[in-house]
Amino acid sequence: MFLRDDSTLAVADLSRAIFQLFDLRTGDFRGSLSCEGIGSSVSYQDSVIWLGAMSLGRKTSVAALRAGADSLEYLIPLPPEYLRMPWLAGTFPGSRVAAWRDTLLVGMTASDVLRVFSADGRLVDSVVVPVRIRRGVPPDIERQFERHHRTQRDWVRLTSALLGLFRQSNGAFVLVHADYDIVGPLTTADLFVTTLTPDRQHACVDTQLPVSGDAAPLVTFRADTLYVMDRQVVSDTAVETRITAYGIDGSRCRLAKLHEHR
Repeated sequence: MFLRDDSTLAVADLSRAIFQLFDLRTGDFRGSLSCEGIGSSVSYQDSVIWLGAMSLGRKTSVAALRAGADSLEYLIPLPPEYLRMPWLAGTFPGSRVAAWRDTLLVGMTASDVLRVFSADGRLVDSVVVPVRIRRGVPPDIERQFERHHRTQRDWVRLTSALLGLFRQSNGAFVLVHADYDIVGPLTTADLFVTTLTPDRQHACVDTQLPVSGDAAPLVTFRADTLYVMDRQVVSDTAVETRITAYGIDGSRCRLAKLHEHR
């Protein structure tokens, strides 16, 4: 979901590929907004709302909603591996976007490559996010996905997933990765936070966050604070839900040098 404006909340309706619009004050229904590729992240920049919205039909990864517009613009091409591999796109759908000035940083759920685009969709830079203790993305992920005898758990455990991509007020970037697993009826995850310097040349890599492991957590970011919604099974009939706020400070981290991706 995201704020369409000061009084309107947009909520994804996955079954119909639309956002339902509601009045924030009254809860009244205001209409709908179609979206080819439901947004998996949101970033606000001046008068534009940028959505990480992967669309295989349009072969794009980002949608833009400009002030006063009643439809989305579809920008930023999908990386080649997502076009070549429907298994990858189906198992790890979604893109993440962080916007600042006239620039977009875009990451795909199952990729350690971040791409930098101008607001008109021109690729200007790309970097590879380093891995310390999380799974990361296997270099032969395409070959591994071609092995169709894998179980659902095998697919989920194949790679880390980019769960969140945010920009701090000092210009640094915050990435949240999840190493998912399937345990019985539950999808669980270990969470890892990586920060990139504003110039994207150095990183503080894979700080693990304490989560219960009983369910896949949800994350969001606001005012330089990372919020994690975590759930823990406390009995056969009860689940405890907590939201934990984390301040992000990489000043004492031993930074790793990033290598440019070609």
